[in-house]
Amino acid sequence: MTEDEHVRIREQGLAAALPAGGLTGLVHDGEPEPTDVRARDFRKPCPQLGAVVVAVHGDQEPGARLEKVEGRRIHPVARVHDHVGRVDVVQERRRKRFRPLRDVGVGEEHQSRRLRHAPILRADAPHRGNEHAGRFANAAGGVSVDTMELRTLGNSGTIVSEYALGTMTFGAEADEQSSHALIETYLDAGGNLIDTADVYSAGTSETIIGRWLADNPGRRDEVVIATKGRFPMGEGRNDLGLSRTHLRKALDASLSRLGVDHIDLYQMHAWDAITPIEETLRFLDDAVRAGKIGYYGFSNYLGWQLTKAVQLARANGWAQPVTLQPQYNLLVRDIEHEIVPAALDAGMGLLPWSPLAGGWLSGKYTRDQAPTGATRLGENPKRGMEAWEKRNADPRTWDVIDTVRSVADDLGASASQVALAWLSGRPAVTSVILGARTVEQLTDNLGAAGVELSPEHRDALDAASAPRADDYPYGEAGVQQRHRKREGGR
Repeated sequence: MTEDEHVRIREQGLAAALPAGGLTGLVHDGEPEPTDVRARDFRKPCPQLGAVVVAVHGDQEPGARLEKVEGRRIHPVARVHDHVGRVDVVQERRRKRFRPLRDVGVGEEHQSRRLRHAPILRADAPHRGNEHAGRFANAAGGVSVDTMELRTLGNSGTIVSEYALGTMTFGAEADEQSSHALIETYLDAGGNLIDTADVYSAGTSETIIGRWLADNPGRRDEVVIATKGRFPMGEGRNDLGLSRTHLRKALDASLSRLGVDHIDLYQMHAWDAITPIEETLRFLDDAVRAGKIGYYGFSNYLGWQLTKAVQLARANGWAQPVTLQPQYNLLVRDIEHEIVPAALDAGMGLLPWSPLAGGWLSGKYTRDQAPTGATRLGENPKRGMEAWEKRNADPRTWDVIDTVRSVADDLGASASQVALAWLSGRPAVTSVILGARTVEQLTDNLGAAGVELSPEHRDALDAASAPRADDYPYGEAGVQQRHRKREGGR
């Protein structure tokens, strides 16, 4: 942008000042700054958070009145596309802070690309602050969310919502009718990423989703379907793993149960130490080329496993993975030592599972009072990684929960919403997987889309939940040795 354009913006207003034909401008705090959001390196941070973005395309007449132009809220570093013939006018509200993982040496250059969809906005739209999540529940018991953020699916061009619907409960803790209600509640709230796996209820979860798709044929294109393969689906020697033999059968079976001709995101559910990784990657590349899957990703991989897969795919010209699905929440942050940096380095997005640590971060448990009743730990206090005795005995657990409750009280939000909002704002996170048994639980979780955490709130949550590390290599001494001063010296 030239100085003359700057002056025209000040004197005539944004739309009148910017000519048609593709010019893109950015204004921050009332002062225009030159940029082209379509040509930026999307991984680099944009300091102009809270800015107004105006993109003029195609044959849109210069001088169009802003209040009559349809707008879309969009992050300043996101791509502007598919809006030929109109002006996109955007007013950002105060955004969530996306700070780098300084304690693990992750730099700001790895900030995620993010899009936000919203109602029509005027250029003079007022600033929006924190709002109680109760506004998301309408009189009919549904959900009306106008703040669901949209992001790219890892390093792909597919757009997904910041919260995904996990379906491990389908066919287990939620029957088919309840599962369909969960899908509809989620989609009505603005979500579009549904995550499942062949092993969930031995294929029943995929079947339930497939029946809903069959009953709603016009909605398939609204949904990004993600599933997984790897774990046993039979008793045979080759009924598990990541070999070409098993994955061929597993993929075809998932396609059949879901009733679709392709799966948008096919994920390897865990590492397979027997199958050569080249065999797995070549199968996935073949599946992409055959149109059976759009993209692929991993789940529960370690940092070195992810990096090895990415480098092999690049070296051989195969399709590259776009996402990683790890366990990640305020109580489980160990992945920040190796896995998050590896994902950021590869440009991959994270799809965290167990974001509420098996219900611990919902605030429903009390110190030294064993849970009872119709909760996961009430029904089985020794349940897996979230078992009651071990976590209850750890003081850090209650430090984190107390901090979450304190922030929730400040914001008038639920504990679950605070924990989810914190996780959604972490580096590399594409979409947080919500696992609910009831519509009420899901409705509350979806309210996290409207929760804005202040820097002070994030600092408090970060401090209480800081991942433990010895001095070396993940502690302070190790972190210091992984950096160097530009000016040199000791």
